[in-house]
Amino acid sequence: MAQSRGTAPERSPSASSASIDVRDPAVQRALVQGIRAGDVGAFETVFRAYRAALARLATRVTESPELGDEVVHEVFLKIWQIRATWDVGVSLTAYLFAMTRNAALSVARRRRLETRWEASLAEPDREDVEIADGAPGPDNVAEARDSEAAMARVVETLPPRTREAFLLKWREQLTYPEIAAAMGTSVKTVEKQLGLAFKVLRRALRPWMP
Repeated sequence: MAQSRGTAPERSPSASSASIDVRDPAVQRALVQGIRAGDVGAFETVFRAYRAALARLATRVTESPELGDEVVHEVFLKIWQIRATWDVGVSLTAYLFAMTRNAALSVARRRRLETRWEASLAEPDREDVEIADGAPGPDNVAEARDSEAAMARVVETLPPRTREAFLLKWREQLTYPEIAAAMGTSVKTVEKQLGLAFKVLRRALRPWMP
């Protein structure tokens, strides 16, 4: 993990998540305790285990791989800076996804404001116009080369919160409680969101079903 703005720990050659299950609650508690005590190896283990998944989440929210990667680094830098008083409170997985999502949303909002400000400077007389999201229609979905491509197209048409819940479940393999914690909502709401996603997917992907 590259250092940036602040004092982050150096990489530990021995830190690896390959031989442990970071989803195990007991392992998570040990890793959190290690980080609180300043254990660089524990910090590196968590970083390596979660970096890719958190980057995917942050990239989806910010719509930028570069910003997504920056968000993840800032999240872990913040954790290291506050390690002595760090309190996870829930599962480590849920905590990291929630923290990354909130940080990414903040970056995305700031980016939108900057974009609007730059546009207003470039075209001061132009009024803001709401542009509807361009979602692929049924014909586009039917033309997908395979079910995976078709699923990706359909997922993009889902409402933002429904899409987020589905991707956390389908791609990141989070549990319902972890998704709820990451999104700041209830398990019941997650169930409803996923129910809607599965209903839409079943209907749209019927041509690929036996």
